[in-house]
Amino acid sequence: MEKKNEIVLKVEERKEIRKKISKKLMRKGAFPGVVYGHKFQNLNITVNSKEFQILRKNTSENAIITLALPNQDRVQVIVHDMDRHPISGAVRHVDFLK
Repeated sequence: MEKKNEIVLKVEERKEIRKKISKKLMRKGAFPGVVYGHKFQNLNITVNSKEFQILRKNTSENAIITLALPNQDRVQVIVHDMDRHPISGAVRHVDFLK
């Protein structure tokens, strides 16, 4: 259930973590990410590029984001690190901290 001022980002769990898979995701308008934290098992995810861009544009840099995973509970995170393409500036990977 969404709260009134909750910032929600829909993501998908990702099973494969090879470099070729990352390139395929980027061609489809998505990029890989990871969620980690204290006493939390790392979770590899796929993030939609356009949704993430809109979210970052309309929120502060250290905003608490709720990740909505299919068939799982929601996870509250902050953006810990982002890898960007050196020329285009497009996000290539994001780390979320729980």
